[in-house]
Amino acid sequence: MVSFSDKKKSLLEDENIGRSFLKEQYKNDVRVKVYENAVISVAARLARCDGEVSDKEVDSFKKLFDINDAEYPNLRSYFLSNDTDKDSIEFYINRIKSYFPDDTKFYRKIVSKLFTLSVSDGGINSEEIILLNKVTNYFGLSRDFFMQKLRIYIVPVSGTPYEILGVSENDSIHDIKVAYFRAVQACHPDKLAFLESSDDMVILANTRINTLATAYQVIKKQRRSRK
Repeated sequence: MVSFSDKKKSLLEDENIGRSFLKEQYKNDVRVKVYENAVISVAARLARCDGEVSDKEVDSFKKLFDINDAEYPNLRSYFLSNDTDKDSIEFYINRIKSYFPDDTKFYRKIVSKLFTLSVSDGGINSEEIILLNKVTNYFGLSRDFFMQKLRIYIVPVSGTPYEILGVSENDSIHDIKVAYFRAVQACHPDKLAFLESSDDMVILANTRINTLATAYQVIKKQRRSRK
């Protein structure tokens, strides 16, 4: 069975194919800057969905979107800044669409990269799902495309119970319990129920919770048997 990490890796490699094509094709064209400024603003807001911007998120963003340190030396500060909130997400998506009209393949690649970014510092959470759903809708992409991406990232495909919960075998049962409840709350179905046509998302969120619960129960049973 293909593991969750292997699946993410293969997807990431696929998304990175030709990631510098804009700079190669358009050189110093204004479209490159429009694209970069827009994705930086959207990605910064995505990174702040969990309340904290990590170095992993910033580094992943630079790799995914081929952002040069020399051109954006203060990128992490910008991710932390509220300046990225001065315009709506729809505004930035429309900027991209106006300079790259009717390029569905390009829009899909951007959304795919944003999905990858959302799990760069751990599992995807409800706030990130809501934002990614908005981005997908603003680009005019299909619900099937969004659900296909969500299925990849919301439910662990395989792995040990510890890997599924994102903890170490050396962690205490208390720390594992805290991590379990945090993971459940991060993507609780109730937070997604208000979204339009949310039934499929709620089903996926419930599947994730059941997977987390099973992993936690297995660990608890193992720990009890050691006593």
